[in-house]
Amino acid sequence: MSLSLVRDNGRPGIVATAAKKKKHPLEHFLAGGTAGLVESSCCHPLDTIKTRMQLRKQIASAKSIGPLTTATRIIKREGFFSLYKVLTAVYTG
Repeated sequence: MSLSLVRDNGRPGIVATAAKKKKHPLEHFLAGGTAGLVESSCCHPLDTIKTRMQLRKQIASAKSIGPLTTATRIIKREGFFSLYKVLTAVYTG
């Protein structure tokens, strides 16, 4: 148990707090891995759209289109799951 100085309603006081239990390293490892999977799953489609927009800019005759139009075209032409192509490589890498 430890003591800490806190302010409650502008008045100083001393409060006893329980010592924090140290977490097992495996818990941190699993939390980090889960966070990485969620981040990859959410951001990978956005990276796919960004890459397609960048490639379209390199074509001289192509006019510039926005991200929503790019996403719609990808989904119509290749299907929804084409936004997640190569995601397994991201998961394993």
